[in-house]
Amino acid sequence: MRSTASDPANAIYTSVSTLKSLGLDADADSDSAAQLSYTYVCSSKSDYETFAKDVKKRA
Repeated sequence: MRSTASDPANAIYTSVSTLKSLGLDADADSDSAAQLSYTYVCSSKSDYETFAKDVKKRA
């Protein structure tokens, strides 16, 4: 049987704060957190550039 895990129709969109409240954020000590993949959506090029800059600082 083929996995449907990467099928976009099965995507769940939620905020980081929701993930944290469920213990599923990247900082959680949980195997469940390791199974999540994240997609970030920026509303403008400027927002993207700010996001990319912040990520580079923290990497």
